Amino acid sequence: MENIQKIKQELNLTDDQVKKIETLTIETKKNIEIKQLEIQKIMISIKEEKLKETPNLETINSLVEKKHKIMSEIEFLTIKRDIEIKGILTKEQFYKWRLLLNKRMDKIQKRQHKRMF
Repeated sequence: MENIQKIKQELNLTDDQVKKIETLTIETKKNIEIKQLEIQKIMISIKEEKLKETPNLETINSLVEKKHKIMSEIEFLTIKRDIEIKGILTKEQFYKWRLLLNKRMDKIQKRQHKRMF
């Protein structure tokens, strides 16, 4: 988790809460990275199949479905992480945490919007 000390101060987290959140976040990130590598491999397989003289649409469809299944697993991992973090925090801390995440997402979206134009 980025800037964990800043978040620790803003949310008034205990050392135990910080340790649990860091462990959870690191584990989730590791699992997501593994799944992202699986998606990259699938994308390569799709490209290879498309380059064949006679691409097999069933194979491509199967690969696309597999890719989307993994993408849904990634989304589930982030939701699961957030729910587990909710269990670590008090109600007030969780409310503040959600506000921080929303601010962060707003900044990311603004940067992406600027890049588009």
